[in-house]
Amino acid sequence: MAIYSIETEKIGDYLNSPEFNKLEQYHPAITVAADLDPDLLNISGSLVNIRKVVMNLVSNASESIEGGGNVTISTVNRNVDKPLGGYDSIKSGEYAVLSVSDEGSGIASDDLERIFEPFYAKKVMRQERYRFGAGF
Repeated sequence: MAIYSIETEKIGDYLNSPEFNKLEQYHPAITVAADLDPDLLNISGSLVNIRKVVMNLVSNASESIEGGGNVTISTVNRNVDKPLGGYDSIKSGEYAVLSVSDEGSGIASDDLERIFEPFYAKKVMRQERYRFGAGF
């Protein structure tokens, strides 16, 4: 895997992409803003997969808002001084953190426990997304 700067190569690219333009057409009352750390640590990963992650998070955030609202993409460097448990273990060290937040109603507590299960979904896919080639 190669090492990349997530913000300059992926977030900026996505916000200027045809896919993002199509998302703006579907959700004209949603504003997407970026608050990016200019000194963000590099990450190791696939450019294609990083872009898909950003695209899917922004799309899901936009779809979670009824009416108008804001979606914010942010990045920050974070030091983890002791290992963290959870879905996966996170070792101590320096990390680049990508966050996508929205003003939607949130995820129900029953669903929150299942979000990392393969094939678990609550939303109905919009047919137009596939017809116009913006499918993920």
